[in-house]
Amino acid sequence: MEIFIGWIILSFVAGAIGNERRIGFASAFFLSLFLSPLVGLICALASKSKSQIQFENAIINETKRSALELSKVAKSSFTDELFKLKTLLDSGLITIEEFENEKEKIKTKIEPPKTILALYNSIEGNKSSTLQVKIGRGEFYENIPEKREDSIKYEVNPGQVEITISPAKWPIKKTVFLEVLEGTTAYYDVGKIYEKA
Repeated sequence: MEIFIGWIILSFVAGAIGNERRIGFASAFFLSLFLSPLVGLICALASKSKSQIQFENAIINETKRSALELSKVAKSSFTDELFKLKTLLDSGLITIEEFENEKEKIKTKIEPPKTILALYNSIEGNKSSTLQVKIGRGEFYENIPEKREDSIKYEVNPGQVEITISPAKWPIKKTVFLEVLEGTTAYYDVGKIYEKA
C-alpha cells in the first residue's frame, strides 16, 4: 500500500514538473502512473519549458521580421541606386554601357544568382552549323550563335539538364544531359557535343 501511495505522489510530482513544460501535466502524470515515476520525471525534464518555447518563438518571429525589413531596405536601396545611376546617365556623366554594368553589379548584390545554361555552336561550314536545340520538352530553337559571347541563355534548374540536338534538315536527333551548377552560367558548344554524341 505504501508503494502504491508513493507511486501516486511521485506521479503527481512528475505531472507538476511537466505542467510548466511542453509535455503538460496530464501526459507526465499518466506516463508516471502507467510506466513509472522515473520515466515520467525523465520525460518531463527532457521536455522544453514553456518559457523556452516562448523565447524560441520570439527569436523566430524577430528573425522573420528582420529578414522582411532587410528585404524592404534592399529593394529601396536598389531603387535609390538605380535612380542615382539614371541621373548620372541623363546628365551625360556616364555612358549607357557604364549604366548597364553598374546596374548589373547592384542587381547581383541583391538578387540571388540565377542558374543559366548558355548554348552556342562554333562548328562552321557544314550541316552542323544549322543545328537546332530543344531544352527538356520545349520547342526546338534554331539559329544557334557561333560565338560564346553571343550564346543563347536559358534559366534552368540546377543539376542535369536534358537537351536534344538535331540538324535543321536532318531527322537525326541526339539527346544528352548537361551539368549546370546552382547559381552559375554553364557554356556548352552544341556543335562539338553533337559530333561527339
